[in-house]
Amino acid sequence: MSIIISFFIINNSSAQIIRRDSITKVAESDAKKLKLTKTSIKSFRRNKNNSGSDIFKPTTETTSDVTLLNDSTYVQAFRAKAYAIERKRYNIWGVRGICPSPITEIAAIVAGAAIGTLCVIGFVHLIDSVFPSYH
Repeated sequence: MSIIISFFIINNSSAQIIRRDSITKVAESDAKKLKLTKTSIKSFRRNKNNSGSDIFKPTTETTSDVTLLNDSTYVQAFRAKAYAIERKRYNIWGVRGICPSPITEIAAIVAGAAIGTLCVIGFVHLIDSVFPSYH
């Protein structure tokens, strides 16, 4: 008898894990549809560390199945993915950038600084060759 009971408990718990994973996948795909308004973007810029904000709350427009709005697993996964997507869209200064990640943005800044330094050195060398200094 205890073997039968334990079989049903194990079978039920694995079904809940599979359901939670599928709901998480649906929430992540739905979160990609979220488009923030200008006021929401301004609010996000002011407080970037608040992933629980109502900005990332799923709505009927962003949800593929409206009944999932009452599921806490779906809402938490949606908010986490939507926050991660928006956080990735903005660079280290909080401005929507062309670089996909902070590392590539820092690399672009360093490359720009190196090019600027080479331009200054070249300009100084040009001036020095046109107007030689007498020692």
